[in-house]
Amino acid sequence: MRLYVPWIMILIGGFCFLFLTLAGPDFPVTAGAGAASSNESTANPLDITLNPTSLDLGSVGHGQKDLLSFELINNSSLPMEITNIRPSCGCMKMTTSTRFSIEPGQKQEIRFSLSLGRGWGNFSKKIDIYGAENRWLLSLPVKALFHPGVRTDAMELVFTTSKREDMPTAKTRLVFSASGGRTSPVLTDLMSSDSRISFQLPQRDDETGQTTLSVQAASNWPTGRFSAQITGLCNGLPFIVPVRGQAFGLLVHKPHSWNLRQIQVSGFSAETLSLKRADGLPFKILDMRLEWTREIEGLDISLSNTPQKDGSVLIKAFAAEPIPRINKGFFGNVIITTNIKEESRVSIPLMGVVSPQRKGQR
Repeated sequence: MRLYVPWIMILIGGFCFLFLTLAGPDFPVTAGAGAASSNESTANPLDITLNPTSLDLGSVGHGQKDLLSFELINNSSLPMEITNIRPSCGCMKMTTSTRFSIEPGQKQEIRFSLSLGRGWGNFSKKIDIYGAENRWLLSLPVKALFHPGVRTDAMELVFTTSKREDMPTAKTRLVFSASGGRTSPVLTDLMSSDSRISFQLPQRDDETGQTTLSVQAASNWPTGRFSAQITGLCNGLPFIVPVRGQAFGLLVHKPHSWNLRQIQVSGFSAETLSLKRADGLPFKILDMRLEWTREIEGLDISLSNTPQKDGSVLIKAFAAEPIPRINKGFFGNVIITTNIKEESRVSIPLMGVVSPQRKGQR
């Protein structure tokens, strides 16, 4: 019996040691200097604030330009290094240095210019502040509200005109709508940047909360693309409506520029070109050819045309095998010869991208 007593004592001692290890001490442990140092290293050593903490411009109109400023304040006990100040939008340009140092307890004024565009509704951007090692510190929100309570049914006006015939696409309208049961928007001080873009007096309808502006493009634009703008005040705030279009002679094509988009496999492109006379009379295409301004070696595109019942002609593009194994854009012009004496030749821009399918891609 004596032989087993030491082994029993050893086992009992081992179980006690294991219990104390798992249970842990029943009194708190105070962190030493090493632990305190570790905690401090994870804290942010920079203490920086903004004055003001955000910029709210309130109700604004289109094209407004402002010179604005804010302050960076160093509340820490150490010098603060600023390595970059970066706006989130090209409408904001910094006019002071974006790299400097601020002494403890000091502040630095930051100035920038703001050029507002022509949106409708909320404007929300920011300016990011970066410190040492290009680490983000904080952001200054910049907010505004374009034409509060008003929306338009289009951001721009697009026209198609012809020198030979009046076209329905030479007229359009823009509807200004008030939200929240408000009265129809009031449009004043209306102006056109070009006399060939004209408009009628706005028509207000308080029952629907809408104001309609009817606009027309004249037929005497030179053949090709044109642009202009209509400006004025909407409920006292400036607004800008861009105008663009395509002026044709007797022959009208749609789209204005023929974009074949992606060519991945051989075959006919889903994007087609329609050509018709402005007066609706039938005509014939005598010849079609491609003139490349940026060609892709090995790309073979042919053209075909089919007369339609409405007097127009539908033109298709066919990409032949093999499709070049390259990702690249191409540009050119479709030169069309017709039997119309007054306008026997027309040139239409062509573009697209070769993007061959990868193996296993459908």
